[in-house]
Amino acid sequence: MENYKCSYPMHFEIDATIYCSQCRIYMCDDCKRYHQEKRPNHKIRDLNSIEKEMICKEANHNEELKYFCKNHNKLCCSKCITKIKDEENGQHSDCTILNITEIEEEKKNGLNENINILENFYNNAEESNIKLKNIYKLINDKKNNFKLSIQKIFKEMVNIIENREKELLLEIDTKFEQLYFNEDIIKKSEELPNKIKKLLEEGKKAENEWNYNKTTLFLNSCLNIENQIKELNNIDEIIKKFNQNNFDLQFYPKDEKIVKFLEKLKNFGKIDYKFEQNKNENGVENDNESENDKNESENDESENNENERENDEIDKGNNENEKKNLIIKFRKKFDLKKSDYSDEKILKALNDNNFNEELAFGSFFNENENN
Repeated sequence: MENYKCSYPMHFEIDATIYCSQCRIYMCDDCKRYHQEKRPNHKIRDLNSIEKEMICKEANHNEELKYFCKNHNKLCCSKCITKIKDEENGQHSDCTILNITEIEEEKKNGLNENINILENFYNNAEESNIKLKNIYKLINDKKNNFKLSIQKIFKEMVNIIENREKELLLEIDTKFEQLYFNEDIIKKSEELPNKIKKLLEEGKKAENEWNYNKTTLFLNSCLNIENQIKELNNIDEIIKKFNQNNFDLQFYPKDEKIVKFLEKLKNFGKIDYKFEQNKNENGVENDNESENDKNESENDESENNENERENDEIDKGNNENEKKNLIIKFRKKFDLKKSDYSDEKILKALNDNNFNEELAFGSFFNENENN
């Protein structure tokens, strides 16, 4: 039993031994003797004989539980139901209150039924516990498998993005060498001084061979020098061309489209939590899709359609911009007028020659010769 302290201020640290229901106070042995002398007709009760459940445990109430609150299914004291509300009193003043004598018979009759229910629970507790563990394992396995499926999706997304990055970087290197520059040009440029020096030496040597009537050697040297000069001219032309070349690369989609795409990527994916109850009380299967689910589904479908339209527009816009830039660069490089060569004709020539500008430009002359 809980130890109650004496209600008399001077004895508040001393354990109480009795309780006076009229005065509603606890008393120690000293206060008990004084109280019995002054209030001999008061009904006092030995705390050792009173079950602690009979006293209200709300803060500073310390009164007998004489009432029943139907709203909260709870026993109350007079301070609990007082109409004067404050922080400590009147918690059940607005509830439906009965005297405990009014519910005694009802609760007594219901006790046997509740005991049977508890016994049934007790007898089935072990089996229920096994079922609960199995259900938990099933749900936990399902949760872990679901997490793995999400990880797989995002891993595939990362792989796709990384592979696309590699493809674009390789394409840049390939196009750069095809359309703009390659390391062979640097190597040939570095070899030019030595090559020219050797040709000069070979030319002077050929003059001596002519003087000594070494006709065959002389002719071989002349032909070799002529061929080497052609190659030197080609190298020189290439160097001049790349000195004048305006190098330009662009990535599509543009910045604002990328930002929009990344924002959507941040919130990619959504988990739909749903508890399915197969049958209702009448044995009829429930329609598990709530109105909110239907609305979310419609919103998702609308958003997907919008994303598809937007992606189509992005692709279309990117392709058009890329084509325009290719045509502008091609015209500028070869000084072509729009009146002489249409955009469609230039684009066709580039497509037919795998976007090799030199070959595309040469195809115009081949076409003129054939005509």
